[in-house]
Amino acid sequence: MKRVCVLLPLVFVSVLAGRPMSYEQKVYSTNIIIASAEHVFPQVIRKIVRENQSIEELVIMFVVPEKANIENELLKYLDNETDLQNDITAALTHVDNSATSSEGNPLTVDPPNSNLITLGQTRRYLTSDIPQRLFDTIESNRTHDEDYKNKHMMCRLKGLVKSLISPNRYIKEYALGDTLPSSDQVYCHLTTILNDIEWAIV
Repeated sequence: MKRVCVLLPLVFVSVLAGRPMSYEQKVYSTNIIIASAEHVFPQVIRKIVRENQSIEELVIMFVVPEKANIENELLKYLDNETDLQNDITAALTHVDNSATSSEGNPLTVDPPNSNLITLGQTRRYLTSDIPQRLFDTIESNRTHDEDYKNKHMMCRLKGLVKSLISPNRYIKEYALGDTLPSSDQVYCHLTTILNDIEWAIV
C-alpha cells in the first residue's frame, strides 16, 4: 500500500486555503495530516493535553469529531482543527527539519466527501492507543518526567483513554479528588456524556 507523504496534506491544505472549508472538510484534511505524522503525534497529544481546552474539546478533537456542536459552535471547532494541524506541522518541521521529508502511517484516508461518522472512525483509528501508551510512559518515568506531577494533565489523558474505549460514553468533564494515603497519586473523577461517573488513579 502506498504511503502518504506529509507533502500531500500540506499541498491539499494550501489548495483549500483560499476558500472556506466545511467542518467535514477540515476534519478530513486533519486526518490526512495525522496519518502522515505517526512519529510525532504522541508529542502533539502531550502538548495539547497540557493546555487549557476543556476535556470535552480534547475528546472531540482526538476521539469523536462527529460529536462537535457545529450548529452553535462551528467556529470554535474549526479553530480547534486548525490548531491541531498547525501543531502537527510544527512538530514535523522541528523533528525532520523539513515538513516534506517524512513518511507516515500507510492509511488509506477517507474520500473528501466522507460523512462525519466515517471521519470520526478514522480519527479514532489514528489516535488508537496513543493516549494510554503516553500515560504509561509518563508514569513509568515518574521520577524524571515533569508531566507526572501535572495531575490535571494526567487526568485529562485518562479521559482520552476512556473515551477511546467507549466513544458512545465519551468523557465530558473531569475533577481531581483526594490524594491516596502515603502516595503522590490522586483520584481522577470523570463524567461521561451520559452523566455517569468513572474514576481513575493518576
